[in-house]
Parts: sequence; C-alpha cells; structure tokens
Amino acid sequence: MNLESTIMNLIKSNKEGVYYDFKREWLKNLDLLKSIVSLANCKHDGDRYLIIGIDERDGDFKVNGLGNSKRKTQAELQDLLDNYSFAGDNIPDIQLETLNLKDSNGVLKEIDVIIIKNTNNKPYYLEKCRGFTNYAIWTRHNDKNSIATYYEVEEMWKEHLGLNNNEKENFKHYLKDCEHWEYNKEEDIIYYIPNSDYKICLGDIDHTRDMKEPFSKFYLDDTFNKCKASFKVRDTTIFSCEYIFCDGFGTEFPLPSIKTINHETPLNGFYYYLLDDFVGLFANMLFEMFHGAECRYYEFPYLFFKDDEDLNKFTIFLENFDEKIDIPIRFYPVGAHDDTKYFRNIDLDSLRKNKYIYDFLYDNEINLS
Repeated sequence: MNLESTIMNLIKSNKEGVYYDFKREWLKNLDLLKSIVSLANCKHDGDRYLIIGIDERDGDFKVNGLGNSKRKTQAELQDLLDNYSFAGDNIPDIQLETLNLKDSNGVLKEIDVIIIKNTNNKPYYLEKCRGFTNYAIWTRHNDKNSIATYYEVEEMWKEHLGLNNNEKENFKHYLKDCEHWEYNKEEDIIYYIPNSDYKICLGDIDHTRDMKEPFSKFYLDDTFNKCKASFKVRDTTIFSCEYIFCDGFGTEFPLPSIKTINHETPLNGFYYYLLDDFVGLFANMLFEMFHGAECRYYEFPYLFFKDDEDLNKFTIFLENFDEKIDIPIRFYPVGAHDDTKYFRNIDLDSLRKNKYIYDFLYDNEINLS
C-alpha cells in the first residue's frame, strides 16, 4: 500500500491511534519534539505517522490543508532533532513527505506527513532540555503521549539489545551494526560496544607454515597465515570459522568460500560470502571497518551475495555467459610472481573477470532471474 492510501485509511478511521497522530497545523518545537519521540518509542511493528493538516470536527477527521501556516522542510526538521541533547546521540529516523489530498468539497489540499521509522534503537529520550522532563521516556498510550511505564522501558531496552531473540540471531543482528564494533589488537578480541557479552576472539596464529591460495596471489606477499575466529556470548562459543592474514599481515579477513562453474583446467570461478550467515556478515563488518581487503596495489576479487538464491542466480548466469567482455587491464607489478599466475588450477584472470561482471550487473540493477 502506498503512503497516500495509508494516510487516507487512517483519516477515514476517525480516530487517533498508538502509531499515528493528527495535527491541524505544525506544532511549536517542544510539542513537536514530544510527539515525534512518543511515536518513535511506541509499541508498533512498522512506520509511525505524525499527520499535519487534519482538522477534527464533531468526532470526524477531515483534510484541512496547511494553507499559509508556517511549515518546516526536511532539513529544518532534522536540524531541530540534531540541536537537542538526545541520550547517546540516538536520534529518531524521520522522513518528511507532502501529500495532495481532497477535502470534503473535492478541493486538493496539501498536508505534511512526518514518517518516523521503526528501529531497534529505542528508547529515545532527552538527557537535558528546558521545558522537557530530563531523562523522561515518552511513548503512546492509545491516542495520548504519555510517560512510559517501567515495564515498557524494559521492553524497549530488550529490543535495543536484541534480548528478545536467541543468541545466534542476536549475534547476526549485531554484526550488521558495523560501526559499533571495536578491535582490540592487544587482546585479539573484537567487541560489540553496546553489549560486550558479544565478542569475536581470534586464536593463536599458525606460524608453522606459510600457506597459499589463489586469492593470495593478488598480494605482493603471496603467502598467508591463519587462525580460528570464535564467536562468543560471554564465555560460550556459538560459532567459529577460519580467519586469515594476508600480504605479510597487512590485511585480514575470514576465509571466503569458492565456487567453480566448470570442470576444465584451468577452473573458472569466484570467491564469495553470503550475507545471511556468520562468515559473510563478519567479512562485511570487517571490510566496513578496514575499507575492504586492500593491499598495496589492489584487492582480491571477492563477491557478496544476499543468500544462496542470489548466489545460484549469478552462477547460472555465468555458466551461460559467452559474450566477450573487455575488462580493465591490470599489470602485475614487480614482485607479484606472474610466473606463478595459475595456482591450484584456478584461473586468476577469470576471478577478476567474474568480479567485473558481477559489479557491472549489480551496479546497473540487471535482473538475473
């Protein structure tokens, strides 16, 4: 259902609710702030709406329009929120839309709709604000803005910390929150800052032998070492995977999977991660932290897929792809051992070519199905 249909249905309900509120005109800043925060904290699985330009007459809600009343732009609305002292700089995610709706006489009138996104970042509250109760957590009780109860606040924090899910799902949820992980290299532990019970512990590095894989040929130092990464909740390991150090310990990431698409020598294929499993989410989080798996010249050509279905679509596409495609020429620099270009029967040029095809398809939103 589009936004206009959604708002029209709410108006026709002739009542205000937990996740939506009607106003005749734009409120003053503090009242506007209270309405936004209350809606942001309400218990509802979906977007919330502050609908401005609606008049109530004898229990009926009608489109009134905003006429010449003073309104705010998206930028002004965002500035309003940014200028208040939200706890933890945790600010509601909002979007302002303007709709043209017919009033009771069939005349089109403009109304504004502030959409407050549903997130797991509740509770939203102000630490200090004149005219606003400090540290008070506002929410909606039926159609009224009210102070949240103890139990409502408890539920908000459970949602925020992911305590309503099982620990594996919590971990996956936290791995998506890339910016709130911290790498302590002295302890070889990567912590989730908002909830340090969740951590990734790197084991002892195997220095006994230098290993090689096709991807390591993309680095000047074409050997790598590995260890085990253990995903722990407190002291309990719930998952583990191989973690590797490449290019003379200049870059590091979890070991990717490899997919081959023929059985001839040299093999054609690609390295990949899935974004619905621990390894893929971990790799994505690390690459966000460290800006990819870069070396001094370029990075090895890994691909990210949403899930197995996404992976299979691309695999089938490559198996049937026979069109010649020109890819950017990359010269092996001195020391890159181009005399060992093929290793373990994987064609390094095909890895680069498949990465180029993948990037082209997804950059141009080409449907593979």
